[in-house]
Amino acid sequence: KYLEIVTGAMIFFNIDSLLDTIERQNVVMIYVADEATDEQTSQLGLDLDLMENLENVEFVLGSWLKPFGRQFFDAIVSNPPYIDANDAHMPNLATEPERALVADKKGLADLEDIIIQAKKHLTVNGWVVLEHGYDQADAVQHLFKQAGYKQVRTVKDYGGNDRVTL
Repeated sequence: KYLEIVTGAMIFFNIDSLLDTIERQNVVMIYVADEATDEQTSQLGLDLDLMENLENVEFVLGSWLKPFGRQFFDAIVSNPPYIDANDAHMPNLATEPERALVADKKGLADLEDIIIQAKKHLTVNGWVVLEHGYDQADAVQHLFKQAGYKQVRTVKDYGGNDRVTL
């Protein structure tokens, strides 16, 4: 069972790529929204009725892993907000909702929340895979290790930047 935590407009891209990648496995996707209303989800372009008709995919609105009680996952994947509010790139990113981009603690707050919460929701050999800023690999590795994860490593993106830590 796989969980993808999504924010912002990338939800539809993530659904397609995730389904192609795992070929119809049991998938849960959570769209991070604090008590989102139907009006808010329609403004985000989310057709929850359409999404509910996809086989093997469950959609949840909530805050990170809080809605999952005692559920366990083989992999938890996310591209959470990781940009500092004062980052020089922010003016060029106006097409995404700010909540999908910006996190407190110099962009590390949401990454830290996921790392800590995910520990309670992984199967024995489960993985947490997180995208982060090109300059955050050391800090994210530290967060993983501080939370007790083993075999932590960072993978470079196609541009040669440290971009994903697992």
